[in-house]
Amino acid sequence: MDDRASSSSVVAGGEDRISNLHDNIILHILSFLDLKYAVRTSALSRKWKHTWTSIPCVNLNPDVFQTKYKFSKFVKRALTCRNTGVKDSAIKLTFRGSIVQGFVNNIVTYTYSYNVSKLTLIWPTCTYDELPEYLFSSCTLKHLTLDNQAHVFYRKSRIKLNSAWRLPALETLNLTDLEIGYIESKRPNLFSECVNLKDITLCRCSVNELGTFTICTPQLVNLTITDCDIWSSVLKVKAPQLKNLTVSCNNTFPKFFSFNAPQLENLTASVSTSAISFPFNHFLSFSRHNFNSLEKVNLSLRSRYNEKQEVSQRLLDLFKILRSAKSLILDVHIIESLSSSLDQLAHEPCPFNNLKLLKINMVPLKQKDPIPAVFTQVINYLLENSPYATVNMDLPQVPQKRSWQQVPNEDRPKKATKLETGISTMVDEKKLLEAQIQMQDQVIAKLRAEIEKKDEVNAKQRAELEKKDQVIAELNERIQMQNVNNIQSQLVHAAELPAVPGPSSANASFPPT
Repeated sequence: MDDRASSSSVVAGGEDRISNLHDNIILHILSFLDLKYAVRTSALSRKWKHTWTSIPCVNLNPDVFQTKYKFSKFVKRALTCRNTGVKDSAIKLTFRGSIVQGFVNNIVTYTYSYNVSKLTLIWPTCTYDELPEYLFSSCTLKHLTLDNQAHVFYRKSRIKLNSAWRLPALETLNLTDLEIGYIESKRPNLFSECVNLKDITLCRCSVNELGTFTICTPQLVNLTITDCDIWSSVLKVKAPQLKNLTVSCNNTFPKFFSFNAPQLENLTASVSTSAISFPFNHFLSFSRHNFNSLEKVNLSLRSRYNEKQEVSQRLLDLFKILRSAKSLILDVHIIESLSSSLDQLAHEPCPFNNLKLLKINMVPLKQKDPIPAVFTQVINYLLENSPYATVNMDLPQVPQKRSWQQVPNEDRPKKATKLETGISTMVDEKKLLEAQIQMQDQVIAKLRAEIEKKDEVNAKQRAELEKKDQVIAELNERIQMQNVNNIQSQLVHAAELPAVPGPSSANASFPPT
């Protein structure tokens, strides 16, 4: 056995480089394989026999098995042999179909029973399921990722809000393509018992009409809500340690934001919708908590909504709440909305007093497009109380050429000489172009004359061919007439010949016998 193993592990260079790697590197490499193929490495040699049992990240997928029964049987046996002393271990399960299948329950039970710190479930399906409550009850789980990968709005798996999640050790939560709550659900604070939760990401989730959707965690640092449809009236966030907030919604936005985050440093908010009647009075309607620690604010607005003055008023109210920001990033649509209310800007003081950087994202404009003059007035308004702030635009203005009055006197003779040289060169080039054009016209005239001659020759040839065709037709008619006459004469001659009598049978004589 050892001889076969050693011979099979020797590469062309005569050395088994993979087996000589450090154990941590080997385990890291095996973590990218499905557990089925990682287990097969135990047949390489004695060193590899139990290596797979210490893989920190276990990848499971029933698609690599012929049946789900074989997959369930393999998982049960393989997880039993696994080294439970591995620190910061993770299990990733990718499957198709409903999340309430039996093997899902078995794997989750193992994860929570043997202190696995990270669980990832990915099930690309459109089944209308309700997530089982056992997913949200573990004393040791630190990282949870649930990705439904459902691209149909009304076919997302549901999270029923009956009780708070019992995940006291959870630090990171990622939810994708899920429906959080529905009309029949209760309205508890899901995260009230997640006392160590620091990072929440909601991506393409639907938060139904719950009245108030509450996120209350004492240790939360990062909150990201991207491409979500939030139908709740109020989004209530109470996170005294929150530093980074990202909110991005498509067609729906909460009517009111109740934020208690005194340590907030970075805010990124954007809304993009195709609806003409989008209620922009709901766009970031923050409660008037002080955000005294704000460092960076990034706002973007893209919509077909035409009431720019109403949007402008909503933005001015929002600026008052975010007045302590030191870095302000706005897109060109916000500048356009503010430019529609220049009279109002003239009578209302700018709330920003500590700006150090003002950046305008001029994405819709082309590089050679001039920056409108009203944009300059809006920028001056934003920098009213921060004259030393840096202004940055994505598209720099096209530099203009100096007029003759701006050219110094000592440089004017050189400029004049260059201009005269350039003019004479242009005149010479013009003459050459005219000569070339004349030559081309002559060539074209000759070609036209040759074409006309060829057309005349072709016409004569066509006339001769037509005459020949007429002669041939006449000859054919004569030949046909001659053939007809010959046939008629032959028939007449045959009719005039006398009949030849043949021997009669009655008068026939036979020779004597």
